[in-house]
Amino acid sequence: MTLALALVALSAAPPADALRTQAQAAYDAGRFPEACRLFDRAVKAAPADGSLWADLAVCLRRLGRAAEAVTANHHAVSAGTDEIRSHAYFNLWKLGAEVGWPAADQCAQLPAAAGCAKRWWVCGGEVNESFTGGAYSASGVSFGLTEDQARRRLAAPSGSYDGPAGSYDLTFSSSQMNFCWRDCEREFSWCAADAPLAPRVQACLSAKGCTPGSTSVACADAASACSEKVCGELTSLPKEKRTAAERAYFDVYMKRCHDCDQGAGQQEPFAGCTFVSANPCAQAVGLVCNGEAREERVTLPLPGAADAGSPR
Repeated sequence: MTLALALVALSAAPPADALRTQAQAAYDAGRFPEACRLFDRAVKAAPADGSLWADLAVCLRRLGRAAEAVTANHHAVSAGTDEIRSHAYFNLWKLGAEVGWPAADQCAQLPAAAGCAKRWWVCGGEVNESFTGGAYSASGVSFGLTEDQARRRLAAPSGSYDGPAGSYDLTFSSSQMNFCWRDCEREFSWCAADAPLAPRVQACLSAKGCTPGSTSVACADAASACSEKVCGELTSLPKEKRTAAERAYFDVYMKRCHDCDQGAGQQEPFAGCTFVSANPCAQAVGLVCNGEAREERVTLPLPGAADAGSPR
C-alpha cells in the first residue's frame, strides 16, 4: 500500500465517537456480537477512553466472555474517571474477580493490571490485640513498588486500634471487633483527646496549674483524672445542658455502648468485602462491600525514599 492509499484508509476510518454510537445502537437492538466488535474497534481507536473500555466489558459479559470482560474492566480502571472505576469495580465483582493477598509474613508481587505497566508488591501481616472488655484481630497488607519497600512499610501496629489504616495500607477481617467496657457509661478515660470534650478537660487541667503539652508526671496524672471527671459529669448531665457537639458525641458513643451490650460489637471496616482490583496506575484498590463499590487510595513514595513511617 502506498503512503497516499494509507492516508486515504486512515481518513476513512470512523472516529471512536462514531463507533461508540454504532455499537450502542447495535447493543440496544440486541445485536450483541456486532456491538462488541464495534466497541472493540472503538477502544483501539481511543485506548485512553475508560468509558469505552467499560462499555466493551459490559458487552463482553453479555456474550458470556467473562475472562475478556475482566480484562476490559481492568483497562477501564486504569483509564477511567472515579465514576467509571466505581462501575468497573462492581462489574468485576459480578464477574467473580478477586485480588489474592499474601498470608501473614509473606510478600508477593501482584499480577499486572491491564493497561498499567507498574506492578505492586504486597506484604501481609496480622494484628491481634486484647484490652479491657474486648479483643480485636485482623489481617493487614502494606504496598510497595519494590519488595524491599513493601517489607519496610510492614511495621506491626502497636497500641490501640487506629482505624482501617493503622500501620498498614489496608486492614481487614471477616470477623467483628468488640469495643465494650465494663462500665460503658463512665469508663472512657481516652475522651480527653476527643475534640467535643477537650474544652472542659482543658479547663479542669488549667485549674490544676497544667498547661497544654505539659509532660510532667503530675500533669499526666491530672489529665487522666480530669478526663474521667469530665466524662463522668457529662454522662449524668441532662442533654439540654450539653453543647450541640457534646450531644452528637454522646449519641454516637452511647449507641456503640448499646450495641456492645446487645452483643453486636462494631463491624470491622472491610468485613465481608471483596477486593476486586489493585491498580498502581490509578493508585487505588477497588472493593465491593454489601453490593456497593468502594475505593481506597494507596499513595506510595518513590522507592528508596524515607518510606518506613506512615503508610499514607
